[in-house]
Amino acid sequence: MTRTNLLLCTVQVKLLKLGCANLLLPTAKFVRFVNLKTNFQQKLMWAILLWILCAGLVGIAGLDRKGGFWRAFLIGLILSPLVSLILVTGSAARNPRGCNHCGNHENEAEYCGLCHLNSEGLTREDIAHQSL
Repeated sequence: MTRTNLLLCTVQVKLLKLGCANLLLPTAKFVRFVNLKTNFQQKLMWAILLWILCAGLVGIAGLDRKGGFWRAFLIGLILSPLVSLILVTGSAARNPRGCNHCGNHENEAEYCGLCHLNSEGLTREDIAHQSL
């Protein structure tokens, strides 16, 4: 016997002892309503827990970014985790590699955006000519 049925039977027996048989049907509807409310609360709890977990994963993705874990985590809680993941991955790196040739300290790519050289001092064209 399920918990709802047990509760309904208990309430019905008490109402019959009190001589209130006309209240049996509304009581059954109320008990079913309470059970539906409980299911909704459980689903809401799991949805909130999943939201916090996804925000935590966004925070982990933000560990190597300038904002850090907590900024990424809070953005994940406030905005949706998918939108915040896009924002976090688009933010600047915490320790960019920089360029050894022109002094660009914010360079994150393989080739510098200012002098177009890689860490070995070669451009893309130089590497393409070497491979021929």
